[in-house]
Amino acid sequence: MYSPHKIFWSIHIFLSFFIFSQGNSNDPCLSLTMCGECIRVPNCAWCSKASITKNETNRCQLRDRMESCPSESLIDPVPIYKIIEDIPVTRSNRRNDPTQLHPQRASLTNLRHGLVYNISLQYKVVEDYPADLYYLMDVSQSMLNDKENLVRLSESLVDAMRNLTKEFKIGFGSFVDKNVLPFVEKTTESCSPEAFQMGCALTYSFQHKLSISDNVTEFTGIVNSTKIVWTSNYDAPDGGFDALLQAMVCQDEIGWRKRSRRLIVFATDAHSHIAGNGRLGGIVKPNDGRCHLDATDNMYQKATSQDYPSLGQISQLAKKNDINLIFAVTDKVAPSYKEFQKVISGSSVGILDSDSENIVNLIRDSYKNISSSVEMTDTADAWVKVRYYTACKGTLVQENNKCDNLKIGDIVNFTISIEATECPTTISDQKTVIQIQPVGVNEVYTLHLEIVCDCPCERPGEPGFIINATQCNSGGNLQCGVCECDSSHTGNNCECSVDANISDLDSQCKPDNTTDVLCNNRGECVCGTCKCQDRPNQSEVISGKYCECDNFSCDRTDGNICSDHGECNCGQCLCYAGWQGNACDCRTTDDTCIPIGGGDVCSGNGVCKCGSCECSGNSQGQYCQDCPTCPSRCDEFTPCVQCEVFQTGPYMANNGAACNTECTYSIIVEDTVKVEQTSERDCSYENEQKCTVKFVYGFDSNGARRVRVQREPICTDPPAYMAIGLGLLGAIVLVGLALLLLFRFTTYLYDKREYARFLNEKENAKWSRENNPLYVDPTRTFKNPAYNS
Repeated sequence: MYSPHKIFWSIHIFLSFFIFSQGNSNDPCLSLTMCGECIRVPNCAWCSKASITKNETNRCQLRDRMESCPSESLIDPVPIYKIIEDIPVTRSNRRNDPTQLHPQRASLTNLRHGLVYNISLQYKVVEDYPADLYYLMDVSQSMLNDKENLVRLSESLVDAMRNLTKEFKIGFGSFVDKNVLPFVEKTTESCSPEAFQMGCALTYSFQHKLSISDNVTEFTGIVNSTKIVWTSNYDAPDGGFDALLQAMVCQDEIGWRKRSRRLIVFATDAHSHIAGNGRLGGIVKPNDGRCHLDATDNMYQKATSQDYPSLGQISQLAKKNDINLIFAVTDKVAPSYKEFQKVISGSSVGILDSDSENIVNLIRDSYKNISSSVEMTDTADAWVKVRYYTACKGTLVQENNKCDNLKIGDIVNFTISIEATECPTTISDQKTVIQIQPVGVNEVYTLHLEIVCDCPCERPGEPGFIINATQCNSGGNLQCGVCECDSSHTGNNCECSVDANISDLDSQCKPDNTTDVLCNNRGECVCGTCKCQDRPNQSEVISGKYCECDNFSCDRTDGNICSDHGECNCGQCLCYAGWQGNACDCRTTDDTCIPIGGGDVCSGNGVCKCGSCECSGNSQGQYCQDCPTCPSRCDEFTPCVQCEVFQTGPYMANNGAACNTECTYSIIVEDTVKVEQTSERDCSYENEQKCTVKFVYGFDSNGARRVRVQREPICTDPPAYMAIGLGLLGAIVLVGLALLLLFRFTTYLYDKREYARFLNEKENAKWSRENNPLYVDPTRTFKNPAYNS
């Protein structure tokens, strides 16, 4: 029969195994069996040690579970970021090359798939940053007034721009369309000499007129001398995109400076042809996006042999050559160019008056908007995700690659996150270069990125790769500690032949034919031999021919296997000497039931079972030493207190021989004593000086008998009888006097109150003046003796 204790721990072990199994099912590392697969998962690391105690599938684990793997065998690529070039930003162009962006070049190696690495980039608005403006103008007949106004306003335009940046230069070019039917009404041959005298210019696609220059007079003269083309188009659009592409890619001919903000003003009142329209004139060859200017007259040479460029080409080349494109167009065609603006990075649209009267304000305002904003862009491959985070000029950092309303001296700090969203299929693609730069500014932050997608030890010739390794029984190659078997071998160490009968091998992993369970579901049958599972706790071992045994399923006490007093062998506790029981939790002797310092087993108040006292009655304590209803033992300890502390008492006879033999327990002297534990009892006795000696007896935490004695006896002085008598007499006298004074005071108050009442009655008395009805006036009779009646 199973004890409740054993059943409890069996349930505990099952639940622990179940919870661990559930936890492992969510571990993305454990299922990966190859080093390259392992390091492609964030936070996973690989242990390439040739022989490890854990199961082979556990070579790949979370980084914080790799404590047991030697550092030299741990493969856990960590990104390494190194700044290669870092020129500080400048405030003005006092230096030859003003800098707005830093750092300029860095490398990031060992970037793992799925991991995000953050880098810092700073942009600063520099005063008088160079600006190159190339004015690309439509010179068809409808733009005559526009050309004349540009001549008249050219100085105003330059002055307005130099108020924004002193380092300003300007160039000029003109365009019409391809000189091919049906795009134009008259070809080159139809323009007669008489027409030339009237100002007729031959139709052309694009001609570069003036390279970037700071000479305003020269610019005005070139614009003024440019002839208007009077031939009419059969269709409304012009060939401006041919001219625009050449202006962007012919950098030497145009004269773009290496470090400047490049602007192209595309001025027209017509729509533009795009790729595919050239087929109407029999031109099917796509535009190659290269510079084709004639060295003698700067004319575009491929106008009649290459198609118009596509919007994609214009956008790509504008981004590549750091061009800020301003479409200065009339209101009639503005909607089309606003659609182009959505595709072409760094472009803007300005509404041009019908005669270009507002061209100065348009260009100035457009440049202000361009120079007061920064928008970051990059050339990352499809498998690399780049995100930008900045607070611009505020404090709230959020995902954003553009900041507006910047002023001279403002600094914008970008945090750029780099993430390899997938591993490239080729090794060459794992090393790439990403260019990050502000739109329209030819300053670039170049990041040399290396994505790690495999382990060096998986490649022949590298350390950790062994051909026909002995660790693999010469039946395969050892790669990063794992055997990669050849076609004729199998098994974790290539120890099995692929020709072996699987059924025969499996039967050797079962104790009998009554079950189909292999290795008791606690191991793997490899070539007819059970290889038992490894436990997460390396001290727990599953063993046996069929993995039927272990050293962790025995009975426990307080969570300890075999109570830490024995060894677990195949589910049974083998107890150490002095212990017994299913969990080795019982002692074989009663020594632990005897109080330290001696005495009866369990102090005579209980029985010793399994090395512990079971107290009887009201006894309690480790040794049943505390018995509240038992008689006090104060008299037993008093002689020892007398002889040990005060050298008095009966035990001091014969030079204290009895004191030495009877008082073997601990007696401690303290300043004051009081009961501190329930097992202690309070005692006292009166010494020869009639003083009270206090002490407490009990047991310490180890069960040893202990007596604590108060250092000084409590002595009281004899009563002062004379003083008491005199004091009592004085008190009686004082009380009598107080009573007498009280009587006298109350009598005085009574007499005073009666006298006051008398006076009050006297004042209020009324005396009547009426005759008394009982009063009779007296009668008097007088007789004259001389009178005789």
